[in-house]
Amino acid sequence: MSIWSEPRALLPQEWPAFRAVLNRVFRPDGASDLIEDLPLLFLAPDGKPAFENSRIITGPGGAIAAHAGWTQRDAMVLRRRVRVGFIGAVFTEAASRRQGLGTRVLLDALARARAGADLVLASGDRDLYRRQGFEPVPPLARYRLPAPGDPPNVATRAMAPADIPAVAALFQREDVHFHRSPDDWAALLRAGRLVDAPATFTVVMPGGDASGAPVAFVATQNASVRADGSVRPRRILEIAGHREAILTAAPDLADELLVPAYDSASIGLATARGWFRTTRQFAVTAEPLTAVARLVPWYGLNYL
Repeated sequence: MSIWSEPRALLPQEWPAFRAVLNRVFRPDGASDLIEDLPLLFLAPDGKPAFENSRIITGPGGAIAAHAGWTQRDAMVLRRRVRVGFIGAVFTEAASRRQGLGTRVLLDALARARAGADLVLASGDRDLYRRQGFEPVPPLARYRLPAPGDPPNVATRAMAPADIPAVAALFQREDVHFHRSPDDWAALLRAGRLVDAPATFTVVMPGGDASGAPVAFVATQNASVRADGSVRPRRILEIAGHREAILTAAPDLADELLVPAYDSASIGLATARGWFRTTRQFAVTAEPLTAVARLVPWYGLNYL
């Protein structure tokens, strides 16, 4: 008889132990709490734990040996709604590895993430995902931004909760984007993170008047020190709204601008400015499931 449970949902009484294991694996320095960093993966809209979305395998004594998180969100791709499944925070405890637990719990989460989905995305590029048919998402165009100055004809300020309706409207007008509910926007601001690092969320106003109505939104990962001691620069990973205003303000907000290939407006304006371009490959993998998933949405990809 196996000492391992079948993959199943996390139970309410296991939440404290689960949180401790999760942070020991993914946040060993104790600098933050992964559940607070990724609220849309682990929490329901009401802020309570989404137990069904955390799939686990337990061992002797009920100890959590392996986990795979999943969720689903809607996105718009060229004015067409698509359903996207997500896989994240997959781990097997060190003492329980090489017994197939990671694959078992991943398959259990994938069955749920794939149900009714057009596309599934996974956080990371691992053999574990490649064996299930996942491939890396296309790289982003990366522009090195010039030295900051006084942006002409625009003003910027930190996004506040009162800005959510205006920013959500800008976001919804993007041809390709993930859907964010008002609760999702509020969770994003509370978490103060984008993808895998602390972030700053900025609104841009025209005419140099910071009290005016926002015409653009910019999400910037803050500079941070990597595990190897190198410094990750400030980088803009998400934008919405008036592209000219965004690129005018960008040098004051970040060191780099990263945009997906489908954002031809931003690429055209950055190229016209003569900004130096390279590419950046993020460790995100994708499994298209239907013909609707012609491209992978980027803006709003912070659930993992």
